[in-house]
Amino acid sequence: MKLTVWDTAGIMRYKPEYTCLLKIVATIVIVYDCTHEYSFVRLKKFMKELREDEDPRAIKLLVANKVGEGEEKVKRKRGYMFAKEYGMKFFEISPKDDAVVEKPVSYTHLTLPTICSV
Repeated sequence: MKLTVWDTAGIMRYKPEYTCLLKIVATIVIVYDCTHEYSFVRLKKFMKELREDEDPRAIKLLVANKVGEGEEKVKRKRGYMFAKEYGMKFFEISPKDDAVVEKPVSYTHLTLPTICSV
């Protein structure tokens, strides 16, 4: 399995590249910082753009980052409800806990064969 990661950080100068890639990727991971409200608020606009270009079969994950690392401005329920609204699987991670970071990766690894099989 080949893994290519594009970290665009929402910067629009990458839009031409990720627009093309979204049509062929098997997994889309969207990460927001739960300690910054603005990080979460921008998701709605990003999801609108994503829906225009994505392969509908792609696995979509919403990941709340920095859980437990300060005052959480975006609570778990808001993240979960947003993910549910957009048909995404929801995860919470903390860079301090490798096992937790592994969960979204493991989910993708286990799910891909069922989506990509002929």
